[in-house]
Amino acid sequence: MADDQKIRVFIVGCGHGGSAILDIFKDDPFIKVVGVTDMDKSAPGIRIAHKLNLPVAESYIEIPKREDVDIIINVTGSKEVGEDLRKIKSPKTELVDGLPARLMWQLVEERKKRYEERERILKEHETLYHLGLVIENIDSMKDAGHAIISYATKLTNTPAGSIAIFNEKIEDMELVASKGFSREFTNVERWELRKGGLTSHILNQKAPIAISDLSLYPNPNPLMVKEGVKAILAAPLTIEGRIIGVLYVDDFKKREFAAEEISLFSLLTIYAALTVERVKSIEEMRVLSITDGLTGLYNHRYLMEQLHKEVQRAIRYGRPLSIIMLDIDHFKDHNDEFGHLEGNRVLKSLAKILVKTARTTDTVCRFGGRSSV
Repeated sequence: MADDQKIRVFIVGCGHGGSAILDIFKDDPFIKVVGVTDMDKSAPGIRIAHKLNLPVAESYIEIPKREDVDIIINVTGSKEVGEDLRKIKSPKTELVDGLPARLMWQLVEERKKRYEERERILKEHETLYHLGLVIENIDSMKDAGHAIISYATKLTNTPAGSIAIFNEKIEDMELVASKGFSREFTNVERWELRKGGLTSHILNQKAPIAISDLSLYPNPNPLMVKEGVKAILAAPLTIEGRIIGVLYVDDFKKREFAAEEISLFSLLTIYAALTVERVKSIEEMRVLSITDGLTGLYNHRYLMEQLHKEVQRAIRYGRPLSIIMLDIDHFKDHNDEFGHLEGNRVLKSLAKILVKTARTTDTVCRFGGRSSV
């Protein structure tokens, strides 16, 4: 819209109200701010006007000298200023002051708040969208856990967080990833659920739980207390009513979590649960593809891959490479006499012995009808 078609506005009073109106009007395509003034030359609206290169009058007394003003908005709150403006303004110029001016100020403030809220929500959802893109290509549980915690702590403005997976068979928790905690905390990779404990309580919830002061909780996690955690926001990760794990964000000072933070955290847990379930399936398929279904040892395919790597490493560093092949004496006779089920028990027992005996640097595999170290 051309400048000569816009509503030309002069703002008198550039404190909180005037600066709020100016901040909105500067981007309005139908309004042109032609001048501002305030007795306090350091008022926030004056600073905004200088940044925008808008005319700043020494006093509202200068307004009658101007013929380019359609509306004067008086947000000084002064009746005397309002009376002076009525006397000196041009008959063609409208004056908005008193209650109408305050109403305009409130409307502008409300509009500004809604705009800021919309921008905040948009930014947060963009962050969640970006998280979705990041975790879509992750196939490692540890990497997925770190990505989820990073976004969770960022969105809730918390310094620490952790994510743990629930094992349905033995009903314990496995720490996948954490942020902001000591080595002593991260070294506790698994823990059993305590009856009446915090984790058990969280797993029984259907929505996030916010604890502003952990010291008031009846049965807090001793390790978290030792870490100095004061406030917690946590939620169970579930899919179709099935528990997958728990996501926590933590603060080392007491705090009340805002409703917006809790709502956003709740949305994040949906992403987290889906990601954990997907990555868990990928890792299980990966394990199945390289392990023997009967003994749980690595299979022939994995053995050949590792053998190639170990040979290359031995050549590179000039070190010897040892391979032990084991064969069970009279195993066929044992199977024929006692049956294949009993033979399977022998294989599984031997596999456990080999795994228990082998060093952490050794690879124990099943090679066809044999096991090798």
